[in-house]
Amino acid sequence: MGTLTTTSPALALTRESDENPLWHLAGLLLRPVHLGLAFPSILYLAAMTVFLFRPPDVFSFYADRIAFGILAFFVALRTLALRDKLPFFTGISLPMLGLLALAAMRALREPFDAQNWSIVASKYIVPFALFHIAVLVFRGASERRHFEIFVLCALAYLVFIALAFMVDARSLIFPRFILDEMEFR
Repeated sequence: MGTLTTTSPALALTRESDENPLWHLAGLLLRPVHLGLAFPSILYLAAMTVFLFRPPDVFSFYADRIAFGILAFFVALRTLALRDKLPFFTGISLPMLGLLALAAMRALREPFDAQNWSIVASKYIVPFALFHIAVLVFRGASERRHFEIFVLCALAYLVFIALAFMVDARSLIFPRFILDEMEFR
């Protein structure tokens, strides 16, 4: 006697979506979003690496802004998805907000001066945002381990650069723009 086989609707949908190239394309396009939401600590450290190694030339001035924007977007999206509370520490957040407000009021004296707003952003807005983003990102042990490894690598890099500079081994120094050859002529 033959066996009766039934297929579930979920199994049929899975087979249909495996064959449909549109679903495959949508999966490929959403993969970066999934990775950004799943690993915000890696995204944070990648942004910090961009901040550390961005050359000061005209053609790459926007790289750190793009990295910061991507980081803030993914952390905000993840915070909304997980329904986390925004961190606020009275002893740290209030003084930082006060300094930010004072700097913004000073910059509003000349609201069309881009250099003033750039200084306000780099000295007050970005550190305030990075501090609060770090509180949201580095919650677990593995995320803190990622941060520890990054800090140790950055420290080792800075010590190596200092030693190479001290023994005048300029060929070992990377990136080259930190040498500022014009100063030594």
